[in-house]
Amino acid sequence: MITLAALLLLALAAPTAAQAASRTIDPAELAQVRMINRFRAAHHLAPVRIDGRLSTTAAWMARDMGAKHYFSHTDSRSRDPFQRMRAFGYPSANTWRGENIAAGNAAVGATYQQWLTSPPHKATWMVGRYRAIGIARVFVPGSPYGWYWVTDFGSRYVSAPA
Repeated sequence: MITLAALLLLALAAPTAAQAASRTIDPAELAQVRMINRFRAAHHLAPVRIDGRLSTTAAWMARDMGAKHYFSHTDSRSRDPFQRMRAFGYPSANTWRGENIAAGNAAVGATYQQWLTSPPHKATWMVGRYRAIGIARVFVPGSPYGWYWVTDFGSRYVSAPA
């Protein structure tokens, strides 16, 4: 039997659909997506579109890493990227998903180079089934790296960013 306290905790942990699609994308994030799409085009892959739910998921993760002083694909609630995407309303059935994280650079180009020179991160860009991307660049004062970037990828476009 689920207690009232457990239900309240679950409600606080899960974002609403409106919250999941309400994040505004900044110019640096847009520039990063353009660079990733240029890379994909050069490799004969379809572009990815910015998805609101994936971007909200990415922003939560970037803030969480900075606030809780860690750098990992497993978040402070012990969720992997796929569990986290599902919690933010991104579909999990019949959906390809992936995540790239970076830290320490505010600049678009420096972060792009971090991912480009890392074979696992570059491989994420090369997944032909991806059609959607969530992106976040977050500064967390007093955190180990300052700047945190997260890109979440999926094979289904769900919602436009705000």
